[in-house]
Amino acid sequence: MPRPARGRIAQWGHGAAPSPARGRTSIARIIALVGIVAIFVTFFLPLGTTTGDDRALLLEYADEESIPELGMTNADVADMSLVELGVVYGYAAFNETGDTQVIGIICLALSGLILLFAILGLVAALRRRPVGLIAFTLLDAGAFAAYCWDLGDRGVIGGTRLFGPDYSWGVARVGFYVACACAVVVVGAVWMLVERHRARSLEGRGAEPAGRGGQEG
Repeated sequence: MPRPARGRIAQWGHGAAPSPARGRTSIARIIALVGIVAIFVTFFLPLGTTTGDDRALLLEYADEESIPELGMTNADVADMSLVELGVVYGYAAFNETGDTQVIGIICLALSGLILLFAILGLVAALRRRPVGLIAFTLLDAGAFAAYCWDLGDRGVIGGTRLFGPDYSWGVARVGFYVACACAVVVVGAVWMLVERHRARSLEGRGAEPAGRGGQEG
């Protein structure tokens, strides 16, 4: 019975070297995870920030309560993150009435969707599901865009308020989009998809000669 050449065993057998495509897939996965983590970081960065005289006045009386029901001081409301706005609208949704309650429910629902899609995107990245990662990241960007549109349309951020300080858009608005579908996450996800396809193609090519060798024996 003819025995397969030693080189064939080394090339197609269990001792084969790891595929370079697998290494590139791991790099793409890391890039995607970095993008997802950056999205979570933006939840705690200022989405709305005060400037000029409004900011100076708030910081001058930093320790005075601004929203007593939530224990938030003037220093707390000088910069409002997505998480802090969620707390405010959550209180309005469950404790206020009329239009204020409706606005609170809508904003709380949008905040919940932003968080949910970010979590699902993280799960997709950890489970190497590039299509799911792309889909959830785009949905997350859409929910965030709707949330920002609502805040801007009502003049909460980027407008002139009748009561309280005026807010300008903070770093979180830009940071979210940079970290989201338009940049690292989708790039990483597409890379994962392409490289995984390449890895499977290489594995398929490798299994074919091994199968022929077994039939010859």
